[in-house]
Amino acid sequence: MSGQYLSAITSENNQIPVWMMRQAGRYLPEYREIRQQHSFLEMVYTPSVAAEITCQPIRRFGFDAAILFSDILVTPQALGMALRFTEGIGPEFPHPIRTKNDVQSLKRDIRVLDPIYETVQLVRSQLPSETALIGFAGAPFTVASYMIEGGSSKDLKHTKKMMVSETRLFQEVLENVLDVTIDYLDRQVRAGAEALQIFDTWISHLDWDSCEKYSAQYVKKIVTELRQRGISVPITFFGKQTSVFYPLYASTGVNVISIDWNGDMRQIDADLDPSIGLQGNLDPFMLYGPKDIIQQKVHRICNAIQSNRPFIFNLGHGLMPDIPIEAVQWAIDAVRSYSQTTTLS
Repeated sequence: MSGQYLSAITSENNQIPVWMMRQAGRYLPEYREIRQQHSFLEMVYTPSVAAEITCQPIRRFGFDAAILFSDILVTPQALGMALRFTEGIGPEFPHPIRTKNDVQSLKRDIRVLDPIYETVQLVRSQLPSETALIGFAGAPFTVASYMIEGGSSKDLKHTKKMMVSETRLFQEVLENVLDVTIDYLDRQVRAGAEALQIFDTWISHLDWDSCEKYSAQYVKKIVTELRQRGISVPITFFGKQTSVFYPLYASTGVNVISIDWNGDMRQIDADLDPSIGLQGNLDPFMLYGPKDIIQQKVHRICNAIQSNRPFIFNLGHGLMPDIPIEAVQWAIDAVRSYSQTTTLS
């Protein structure tokens, strides 16, 4: 393994790597220039464009890892679902999954995702050797929720109604997503991804038992199957409210748990088995603040983690489109200065 990101996960050095969720996106003028020429899905499925967008923040900031430019909702397309992104609304599935017939109408075609593997190959060939490439997918619960709701939702009413009143049907949806997700992540690694991240963003809508049953257990199935297939790259899990639910993921086999900004990293660090890495957890809204406040917050998070635990600095969620670019640089510089001070002391 080479580079700060990968070596930090294996505890081979005490430098803190840094990357940020949504680091390739609308806060960058170079991204906005490309976006004017293409629809969102055109960018995702055009390898040369997706590769360029993935590499943009690496060239500008020198992050220790690049994350593939794509979206968690490509896997339903591999199940035959139509997807569109509407300005001001976001992702929409015109024909949501609500009935047994809807589930039976799903038609798996994993070849739909082939252009994304080409993107992975292109990115890996263009990145500096020391920069890790992270592939990713949405976990079954969050992806299935989008499929059932037909898009974004404030309360996941349709999803939770199916979950409690038509449990077997709900599990059938999850299993369909699970199978495609495992193959999708497997193929990303074989194309050149050196690490993976699983996003289950909407677990914040679940109670403890439901989170264990419909999220953590499915994450464990993904990790277990990937390991059985010989996929050995590190795997990170992220969800909103991991600050509450992190104990459920400690036994899933993931290498790193990414913590949302609500969590007290010092307390979580003291409670969690030190073999499991932590990632996070700066509130991205702090990047609207002045330089000294950003630096203080960054150093406080870094200082909360014991030295023998793998740790990756990140945000507690993703960058917003109007985050000042200089604030991103201030946060990176604060991580680098903390690592240098720690190494010299």
